[in-house]
Amino acid sequence: MKKTSKLFCMLLAMIITLSVVAVPIFADNNDTDMNNDSVKSNSAAIIDSKDEVVYATLDYNGETIEAYVVNILDVASSGLFTDFGTYASVENLTTTDAVKYKNDAVTGYAEQGKFYYQGNIDYAKLPWNIDITYTLDGNEILADNLSGASGRLGINIKTSKAPNIDSTFYDHYILQMSVTLATSKCDNIAAEGATIANSGTDKLVTITALPGKDSDNTVTADVQNFSMAGISINAVPYNMNIDMPDTSEMTGQFSTLSDGIAQLDGGVAMLKEGAAQFADGQVLISEGSIEIMDGLEQLNLASDTIVQGSKEIREALALISETINESLTDDDIQEIQDLYEELENLNEILKDVPAVLEGMNSASTALFNALKIAIDAIPDEELTNEEIRELYDANPGSSALNTLVRTYYAAQTVKTTFEALGPALESSNESMAATMRILSSEIETLTKQADELLQNQEMIDQLKMLREGLQLLAENYKDFDAGIVQFTNGVSMLADNYPDFDAGLSDAADGFSQLKDGIDALNAGSHQLYNGTKDLPQIVENAINSMTAEYDHSDFSPVSYTSEKNTNIGSVQFVFSTNPIAEPPVEATEDENDKELTIIDRIVNLFKKIFGKEDK
Repeated sequence: MKKTSKLFCMLLAMIITLSVVAVPIFADNNDTDMNNDSVKSNSAAIIDSKDEVVYATLDYNGETIEAYVVNILDVASSGLFTDFGTYASVENLTTTDAVKYKNDAVTGYAEQGKFYYQGNIDYAKLPWNIDITYTLDGNEILADNLSGASGRLGINIKTSKAPNIDSTFYDHYILQMSVTLATSKCDNIAAEGATIANSGTDKLVTITALPGKDSDNTVTADVQNFSMAGISINAVPYNMNIDMPDTSEMTGQFSTLSDGIAQLDGGVAMLKEGAAQFADGQVLISEGSIEIMDGLEQLNLASDTIVQGSKEIREALALISETINESLTDDDIQEIQDLYEELENLNEILKDVPAVLEGMNSASTALFNALKIAIDAIPDEELTNEEIRELYDANPGSSALNTLVRTYYAAQTVKTTFEALGPALESSNESMAATMRILSSEIETLTKQADELLQNQEMIDQLKMLREGLQLLAENYKDFDAGIVQFTNGVSMLADNYPDFDAGLSDAADGFSQLKDGIDALNAGSHQLYNGTKDLPQIVENAINSMTAEYDHSDFSPVSYTSEKNTNIGSVQFVFSTNPIAEPPVEATEDENDKELTIIDRIVNLFKKIFGKEDK
């Protein structure tokens, strides 16, 4: 009984002590109404703005363990307030007054000034996926096994947009992840893309993920007996106001550059056209050179023939000159002169022949006609032999009759003969007349030619000049023949060496063809460059505007994390922290047993002694 009384006294002392030390600040508000004594007015509070701070504790791999929101109301006028959010429970952090939570609505009384209350969240959905993994000496390891570990540590932190949640915070907030490493345990710390700074005896590695961007960063260090404070992750609205300088001068220079490139493209196009024409010309030159080479080869093959022909010409000219000198002497020229004089006399005579022939033709025609008339006058009646005998009988011995009979027979013979030969004689006469006319015409032509020939008596002088010219030609052709020999020798040398020259022309044509192809490619490149830079000033200006817009979130209006029903949001920020990797436990020493005890420690020890004595 004595022991029981002593135990009761000790329990009562402990309860009194605890009631003094631990003053109840928060009250369970889910089942109790607000303290009516603290409500001074039933009027609605005037809230100027509301801020939210979202706290979350993460496990080693970035998964959410617990989360709560500290809501901060800027109360302009005291009264009843209503705020919204989905919570497991709520607590008043400003006064001891209770706050009420029902159907996602928090109500309570707030005095003028700042009013704080906390909303605890079950199964919180954060705007980011945070994935943290660890390696030791290149092998993945659980964080639970890193306490007191030694080796090459790797901490990989990845962030990305969380699915099935409004992307407003992901798109407009900057994430800052801080890894604190004690320099007494960590060395050779490195993190690409991160900022490493000294913080007392620690190294603070800060990783930043920009709005709307995923991140993937790795922190490495050589560690010994490793332990680490929790990784701190903060998210706040990102806004970098950039006062951009006047870019008109720069864009103007880009315009000048674009204009210059346009001129360059035009010049290269002209160069391309000229190169094409030049290359075509080179092809023609090369083809012409082949023809020249073929011609030279043929000429070279014909050189012996040319030399031999020239020799024959030289010898022929010498022979002609010698022959003329021998056959066309001065006496011969004088004889030709005399011949001209005889020809002149003959010509004068021949000029009278046509008239004589005309007279002969006229006389012959007249004679034939007179003969025809005379013969036509002979009677056509014939005397029979009977009638002639009768005449002789009537005039015997008459000589006149004999003459008359003979004349009659002669006349009949002439008439008969003329009648037989008349047409032939008439035709012959006409033919003779035609012949005389032709002869007269020929003589007239001959006389005209003689006149022309006589007018060219200077030909005699020309004969003299011809003789002298042939002599001079024969003399000078010797030099020409020697030149022909030299020319053929030169053609032979040229024909031997020209293939090298032609090959050079062919190489040049190929080179110019390659140059043309190169210029074509240059033109294509310059045109592509022109197309790529013609809008460069606008592109640069748009790029500058786009870059600055990416960092300018000044038009962002904060929204509530807890509920879209909340208005007048001043700011929302996120504060996350992972669990620390603690140092490995150490055994207690005597010094630790002698350390100064708190009131609670002493009460606990008292109970231990009491129950320990009872056990004994």
